[in-house]
Amino acid sequence: MPEVYMRIQWSDDTTDRVYSPSSVIRDFFEEDEEMSVDAFEERITDALSRASERVREVYGMECASAKQELRRLQSATDERADDERVTILNV
Repeated sequence: MPEVYMRIQWSDDTTDRVYSPSSVIRDFFEEDEEMSVDAFEERITDALSRASERVREVYGMECASAKQELRRLQSATDERADDERVTILNV
């Protein structure tokens, strides 16, 4: 499976690298797309869950790294207001 790294920018102009074990994440996000932190959390949850499921389909088990990345990002979004913005820099 092709690993994909996505770069995002938070409202405070800090950037973050997001890991996905599958290119399916590209079905959920587009370059230069901007959304609320709340919308980002919903979509990244769906995207990484689907990516983990694709790993399970191929290898027989879900991807622990995708679950860990999701927990990390949920923690990061919890530290921000729901109406703050996230920009997808590249995917």
